[in-house]
Amino acid sequence: MMRNFWTFLLTLCFALVGVGINAKAQDNYYIFPIDAPPLLSANFGELRSNHFHSGIDIKTGGVEGAEVYAAADGYISRIGIKPSGYGRVLYIAHPNGTTTVYAHLREFTPEVEAYVKQQRYRMRQHNPDIYPPASMFPVKQGDLIAHSGNSGSSGGPHLHYEVRKSSDQSVLNPITRGHIKTADTKHPLIVSVFWIAREDVAGVATYNPRRTPVKALAAGKYGLSAPLSVSGEGCFAVEVRDTKDNVSNKFAIYRTSVSVDGKEIFGLQIDGFPFADTKYVNDVMEYPLSTASSYDIIRLSRHDSNPLAIYNSGKGSGFFTPQAGQKVRIEVEDDCGNISTLEFSLAVSEPRQRVVSVPTGSVPVIWDKEYKRTTGAFSVTVPKGAFYRNTFFAQYKEQVTPSTPSTSREIYSDIYTIKGPETPPHKSMTLSLACYLPDSLRAGACLARVDMESGAVTYAGGKWNNGAVTISTSAFGSYAIARDTVPPTATISFAEGADLSGKSSFNMRFADDFSGIASYVATIDGHWIILDQKSTSSPHIHHFDRDWLNRGTEHTLEVTLTDGAGNKSIIRRKFRY
Repeated sequence: MMRNFWTFLLTLCFALVGVGINAKAQDNYYIFPIDAPPLLSANFGELRSNHFHSGIDIKTGGVEGAEVYAAADGYISRIGIKPSGYGRVLYIAHPNGTTTVYAHLREFTPEVEAYVKQQRYRMRQHNPDIYPPASMFPVKQGDLIAHSGNSGSSGGPHLHYEVRKSSDQSVLNPITRGHIKTADTKHPLIVSVFWIAREDVAGVATYNPRRTPVKALAAGKYGLSAPLSVSGEGCFAVEVRDTKDNVSNKFAIYRTSVSVDGKEIFGLQIDGFPFADTKYVNDVMEYPLSTASSYDIIRLSRHDSNPLAIYNSGKGSGFFTPQAGQKVRIEVEDDCGNISTLEFSLAVSEPRQRVVSVPTGSVPVIWDKEYKRTTGAFSVTVPKGAFYRNTFFAQYKEQVTPSTPSTSREIYSDIYTIKGPETPPHKSMTLSLACYLPDSLRAGACLARVDMESGAVTYAGGKWNNGAVTISTSAFGSYAIARDTVPPTATISFAEGADLSGKSSFNMRFADDFSGIASYVATIDGHWIILDQKSTSSPHIHHFDRDWLNRGTEHTLEVTLTDGAGNKSIIRRKFRY
């Protein structure tokens, strides 16, 4: 009844008011997936750490347990359970060639839960991806499929919802395509504009951004707060944010463009993207500036390395050489069709004299060529396409030892440092550090990052093999060989011999002092058991299974833990049930 009420109310509101909805075709194929007002906490395409937001986040009133409904006819094609990422998640394939995704759930329907339990035992996996036969779980639009929750990498109770192309699982913008309707009468906010001058040094483009604040002239109309004088070749970046009616959250911009004297030289429009390309978000934002701002800073240019289809590449790359008196128009549009514009005329000054040279100890790395170099005992391989543009890269042996480490971790090799661009690499680098270790010290040997200021040592990965430790990583910094010889531990919620006959479950927490928990197996009387974990910071919980666990007798719990360095612990504890 409640779901029908909200559907009726939402339909009536948009029919009578027509407020804030993108003029593109309104798609009635899907219904809103929960019984609640269409209030969002995040929209499609938000610029996040190493990824675009791939769907929308729907508010559930700050609580778990909202009924979640199938947005359209179809069948459950995939079920996932993880303490990270989407947490408990359902995928429904539809006859129109799309798949809808419902993530961070608390629980599935009883019949799905029973099937998932069966499959977890069959696969002996706590956190599986399960692909049921198409005929197993058919659904009709509006069928109850789950209850909302806060599982996985979730900052609070909500429903993460996506629409994908079933053929390749690329994600689609559900608001601009009319699948989801939400009220929005607000123009995007433009905070500032940057002119980013570009200068080549040894084949590497160096950038010099200069910020100019803007001022509101009228609703959706902006001008400069101070003169903007540009020089040389470069591009613009814009500092923006969007808001929607009835919520205080900030949202991503859908479309931006730059025109000079009426000719568009750059445009991007986030209608969708393949998951394989999501990390290019680091090249869509002006990364060093964005990480220091509470707003989004979008660079209004495209590098040759960036394959995203969101760019209107036929209009230009966004880089140009300005001329005095040219009129610039920057347009920013949200996903509900509200547009803000910034217009100004260019003043051109003589190029500022910048002393730019190759950084000491660095070499230029070409973005579409592999880079390999060995310095002393340290070898680095950077695959082509790891960087978004040509950049300077340095690797060297540290000549000093850092201050006393914050842990008692001993270092067994020289320390080597790699430095690259401020923007994180798109692909992982391979690092290999050789060092002589006697047989007695090779067990638990691994690569560690060393903070040269604090001396803190943190695990990076790898194992001793043929005289070296090798890892793949996207992290710049200082590296050395360390060891992890301490097995992981488990804290169990009951004491030896405890009577658990009145309990329905027990929980455990696992810990390791350096390399982290790599794997775990738990059994009761030799029978493999399921451990649930809501998030990576939550305890592991076992719910007693009366289908096979005999009551009124003594049982033995055995937990086997292995850390990243291969150290293993076996913990046994008896209980009555």
